[in-house]
Amino acid sequence: MQRFLSNAVPKSIGGICLPWFLGALFGCGSPEVLPAPEPEPEVAIVPIVEAGDLVVEDARVQLFGEMGAAFFVVRNTGTEPERLLRIESPRAASVETHETVADGSVMRMEPREDGFPIPPGETLRLKPGGKHAMLLGLMDSPASEDSAPANTFLLRLVFEHQGTVEVPASVRGLAIPGGMDPTAQGDDS
Repeated sequence: MQRFLSNAVPKSIGGICLPWFLGALFGCGSPEVLPAPEPEPEVAIVPIVEAGDLVVEDARVQLFGEMGAAFFVVRNTGTEPERLLRIESPRAASVETHETVADGSVMRMEPREDGFPIPPGETLRLKPGGKHAMLLGLMDSPASEDSAPANTFLLRLVFEHQGTVEVPASVRGLAIPGGMDPTAQGDDS
């Protein structure tokens, strides 16, 4: 009987819906109703920030207990080179810029104390598995000068020529303490 049904039932029905199909076919009752999945936490929609010839977008952070990682994109639409010197946040004791590099078969984080250059017409991408910012000594609540909503995280990007640009970043989820490395290669969406 199993062989007959697996050949007679279309593949789209043969997977998840097979128990319901058999129940309906043989009058064994209605399918089990499963509870709805928990909704995902609301992700803040952050604005694109324009400052002079710089455009900052897709700013996001992922938090890991007392530390986190920040990712974003900066486009230099001008004709002069720019440099991201450092990143600050009222919610972190310190912020370090790093780049993940391959050392043979081992991936290593190297500090980039001089920041990251952004040539004219080019784009700087801070993303998992590449250039990124580590947020260290996170505070449980925003400092008084951080007026960002609870589901955003204020970053201050300090540029060589443009100066300080405040950028709200969405909090894209909390990681389990002791979980994955925020800079590990992976999806950067």
